[in-house]
Amino acid sequence: TEDHLERIQELVDLHGHARVSDVAEALGLTRSAVSNMVRRLARRGFVNYQRYRGVTLTDSGRAVAAQVG
Repeated sequence: TEDHLERIQELVDLHGHARVSDVAEALGLTRSAVSNMVRRLARRGFVNYQRYRGVTLTDSGRAVAAQVG
């Protein structure tokens, strides 16, 4: 989970958001696996996810990602 958040933050830093397809490519996972993971992270309060608009981290998500990096 922490690694996923860190990778999402890297993509957000580059593009302003992270698309599910970009996260999937970066992590070597399928888009459906990343979609499921993003939904779980959203329920836990780590990410904001809007379908077709991408993923950004919440303050909690950024804090966890920062601990990894």
